[in-house]
Amino acid sequence: MNLYRGIQYMAFVGLFFISACASTPQISRQDVLQQNNTIAKLDKRLSQAEKKGAEYLAPEGFKKASTFLSQAIVAAQDSNPEDADDYATKGLQTLTAVNKHVRTSSKVFVEVLANRDRAIKAGAADLFSDEFKNLEAEFRDSAELIENSKIEKAKKLRPGLITKYGQLELKAVKKGAVHLARAAIADAKENDADDSAPKTLKQAEEELALALSILEANRNQSKKAGIHTNRAIELARQSVQITELINDFDRRNYSEEDKILWYQKQLTTIYSPLNKRLVFDQENSVTIEAMRSDIAALGKHKKESTKQRKKRQAVEKRERKTRQRFEYAQSLFKEKEAEVYRKRQDVLILAHGFYFEPGKSEIKSVNFALLNKIYLASKKFPGSKLVISGHTDSTGNAKKNKRLSEKRAANVAKFLKDTKGIKSSKITVRGYGAEKPVAPNSTREGRSRNRRIEVLIDNK
Repeated sequence: MNLYRGIQYMAFVGLFFISACASTPQISRQDVLQQNNTIAKLDKRLSQAEKKGAEYLAPEGFKKASTFLSQAIVAAQDSNPEDADDYATKGLQTLTAVNKHVRTSSKVFVEVLANRDRAIKAGAADLFSDEFKNLEAEFRDSAELIENSKIEKAKKLRPGLITKYGQLELKAVKKGAVHLARAAIADAKENDADDSAPKTLKQAEEELALALSILEANRNQSKKAGIHTNRAIELARQSVQITELINDFDRRNYSEEDKILWYQKQLTTIYSPLNKRLVFDQENSVTIEAMRSDIAALGKHKKESTKQRKKRQAVEKRERKTRQRFEYAQSLFKEKEAEVYRKRQDVLILAHGFYFEPGKSEIKSVNFALLNKIYLASKKFPGSKLVISGHTDSTGNAKKNKRLSEKRAANVAKFLKDTKGIKSSKITVRGYGAEKPVAPNSTREGRSRNRRIEVLIDNK
């Protein structure tokens, strides 16, 4: 009997011990980060890398480092400090390579990133989520090539990514801002603005039509189109407010004098913070000018110094002129003739509309119009130099293609020198053959795009 009770006691103690062990709470992720400096360091650097875009600029390494962090935290929670430190150390080592690849990818894909940012700002990620996700996956695949030391292969994918993000931006702008503008105009009509405020509503419709025409002509003008779209929304909403105000006047049986007195009361309310009495014993224009002068005087003490203002104005003027010249250069070319890109202060013209006989480099008269447009574009940038480079598709002998591309570029340069008077010292000629494709050579369309003359208007 005593033996039986002893066994019962031992069993009870054992069960109590097991139960106590099983109920021991696991430490939280936050506790791990506070207790382990190496893991905390990895967590912080991983967050910093994510802010720099490592998730899509160095996806393979970023995922690997994230896995090491998760493994380190689990090991620490399971009371395996050695494994936890080992995983965290490996994660930090991986991040060193990740940061290097992020820097490289940022340089290689600088134009891709610019178009990607514009697409995101236009709302493409929400408006076309599936298409955007697929393009993001394509971008990550391209960045993985850099992680695997295949930089040249990654560069070949740039034009396609630039185009796709640009197209997505255009779709988003049209569906986003244009959709809002159309909705605002429709709402205005439902509120009878076309009867009470027809002029304002017509202006809204004209602004929307102008935005659409700009987008159709050149998707790179999305910012300019956005200004007109926003103006259309503003005017549509203004027409509604005008309609409501007119209806309110009618409900109150306001006479014409009542309306003027109401207007003057609004001006008095606006002017009241100046602690000056506003009177209406003069012409309306005199009263308005007095108000404008008093309000303008308030901001004088906040104005920048003359030197700062002149410097800012000079920078703004230079940027405005460069932008206007670039937009002019873009407007010269039809889509089938050339693509025009801005690279800081420089302008790159990808002229794929040239016609050369197969294996020949002579300039045909059919190319004169395109050559004249290139000259007009370069003329807009006084003091600039031209770098003219020839490119072919991959068909045929590589050495012959390179010589052919250089001859074609040289003939373009000769035409500009002989007929347009551009000095030889202002022109550099290069031939790359098939070394720098902008599209796959596996398709007819791709080969056609690769056969091109590039003209860099160098403004340095």
